[in-house]
This record gives sequence, C-alpha cells and structure tokens, in this order.
Amino acid sequence: MKLPPWGALLVAGAVSASAFGQEREVEVVRQAAVHGADPVIRVWSQGGGLSALQDELTQLYLQLSPSLVQVRTSFGDGESRREIVAAGVVLSADGYVVAPVFQASEISLTVRRADGQVFSGQLIAHNAAYGLSLIQVAELRGMQPRLFPGEFMMEGSPVLALGNAFGLEASMSFGVLTGKGRIAGEARRLLQVTNAVNPGDGGGLLSDARGRVIGILLSSLPDLARAGVAIGVQESTGDLLTPLDPDRAVRATGIAFAVPIEVVLSLFPDQVGHLLRRNRLLGVEVERRLLVMDVQGNPKRFWTLEVTTVVPGSAAEAAGIRPLDVFIEVAGNPIATLEDLGGAIFTAPEQSSVTLLRDGNQVQLKVDFSIRPLPLKPPISPADPPSDE
Repeated sequence: MKLPPWGALLVAGAVSASAFGQEREVEVVRQAAVHGADPVIRVWSQGGGLSALQDELTQLYLQLSPSLVQVRTSFGDGESRREIVAAGVVLSADGYVVAPVFQASEISLTVRRADGQVFSGQLIAHNAAYGLSLIQVAELRGMQPRLFPGEFMMEGSPVLALGNAFGLEASMSFGVLTGKGRIAGEARRLLQVTNAVNPGDGGGLLSDARGRVIGILLSSLPDLARAGVAIGVQESTGDLLTPLDPDRAVRATGIAFAVPIEVVLSLFPDQVGHLLRRNRLLGVEVERRLLVMDVQGNPKRFWTLEVTTVVPGSAAEAAGIRPLDVFIEVAGNPIATLEDLGGAIFTAPEQSSVTLLRDGNQVQLKVDFSIRPLPLKPPISPADPPSDE
C-alpha cells in the first residue's frame, strides 16, 4: 500500500514524571509568563513497574481532562424538542471547541467544563462530511491542549481516549493505533484505534503517550454499521470501500475511528487552521519502504523513509537531497519512522547534517533550515494531505 506524504510541523514539549520522596503528590508548576509557557503538571512517586504506569496515566488524565467538555444541544419546540449530549474538545486559547453538533435553524448550545461550570456556546461553522462543528465559548480560554499531527503516529503506538460515554464525564480508555488512511462514508484519512468509543464519546479527544491530542473521536465500527456507513481504506490506486454487513459488524470489538487533529483544523481554516502552522520545512515528500540488507550473511529487514519528491527552492533541494534517497539520520537522530523524521526536523539546529543512503552508499549533507520555498502552500484540506516534510 502506498502511503501518502505528510507535512513536517511538530509541536514540541512534554510533561515528564520523576522519582522523588516517599509520597505521591501532584504539583502545578507555573512557569514565568515571559516564557509564554503553559502550567505544567508533574507527578512524583517512588518505585517502578505498575506504580510508574499508574503515575503516567494519572498524570495524563490531569493534563488532558481540562480540555474535554460536555456539549448539550437543544433544538425544536414543544413535543418535538430534542436534546443531544456529546463530547467536545477545546482547541485554542480563544475558546474554540470542536464537537459533533448538527446544524439547525433553531439551536441552543451549552458547554459544561471539567469543573462542572456551564457556559453558553455559539455555533460558528459546520462540516457535514465529518459531522463536526466549531463552537466558540469565551469562558474556555486557556483550556487548550498541546496538539500533534495524528498521521505522523506509527501503527502500534499507544493512545488514550477521553470522552463522555453515556453521559459519564471524562471516561478514559487505553488503546493502540492500528491503522491510518481509513474511510467512513465521506470522511477520509481516519485513524483506526482499539479504544472503546461508546455513544457520548464522539467528539472526545485521542491523545498520544506524551499527552498531545492527535485526533477527535468519531465512532465505533458497530455504530457506523447500524447507520449504513461504508468503510474503506485509501490506496494509491483509489479508495476501497466495503459496505458493511450490519448483522456481523455490530458484533465487532476493538475497532473505532478518529479524525486526525490536522484534518480537524483544516475543516475550519479561518478560525483554527493556524494551530499547527508549519514553522520549519525540509521540503521532501517521503514514503515508507522496507529495506533488506545482508548482515553477516543473513538478510535483515528495516523500515525506512524514502524520498519521492524534493520541493523546488526548499532546504532539501539546496542541500542536494534527491528522490530515492533513504534517510538514516537527521542531526544525529536515527530515522526509521515519520514521527522520527518530523521530530528530528523540529528539534535540529538551523544548520544541521543529514545522513542518507544513496545507491548503497552513505552520504552526509549539510542542511540550512532557514531556506524556505516561496510561496508557501496554503493550509491543508481533507482532499489535499500535507506534503511538505
């Protein structure tokens, strides 16, 4: 399967846990305002194994839960009046919230914050293909999480989900990313996960192990089957859609879908499209390849990233990177996955070295990341995946 090329913006920063003292305690560390940093939650504990896992998970819950809200939608009059409760995620510092809210002529929105306070919301925009709407709630300033492109994540990565299953607020589940490039009806580029996505979880957040939101929960396979939605996979030769047999699909377990956060932002470019702005570019398109090498007489296989296209006027072109080059290192960081490459580009010094495999030989090049192709490409759209690495 041919994998599409992705962009290269990463959001840095992580919250870490360390061992200290005899008792577990939680401390909110407020960094100096001059650094423009958000409060950091750190958990200290003693021990390892299950104790360390507990600390990591509770730390992530404390970090993520303020960004999750409950959205209550009311519309209609009298006996025809309906009320729908769903999850939502605060995206930006100015109180923009994404949630699965339907567009209607007469609609009332209330948003419940993690501490129980309720505020009125204003419907700003709606996207029918993904069933997501953008709401603004001024009182939710400062509730935004850190973001990371979900399509950068590798299959097999652990993921956490927070939703409001059946009205049970901030229900947390642990799962694994098991696929990318999935299709559900008109929705494209979806992530497939093993997390439970129950009624009320739709619109909740999907996070990586570092507490960065990588996607917005969509639905489970059984619920999509009941709605008659076709499921498929994006291939280089075209989309492969398979109508589901509801009688069989409703018994499925461990199959659910989420919308990558970069796709969500692209649905509302005027309001939140800037939140994953590309602030550093190398200027390549890559594909994942299997490399088989002879190591002491035995064949060994390695996952690699192969350059397919070099963007004209980019840092990659100036450095002499060519199509068919295979990444080995960037600024001393080994490269095996898309997440490796994106993270290395973001953290590398402006003047860095890149090691490549070219025609069976290692080649080391100097890259100047201050070089940027002009003009920059417009924000991504659902039909146009990011392509600048």
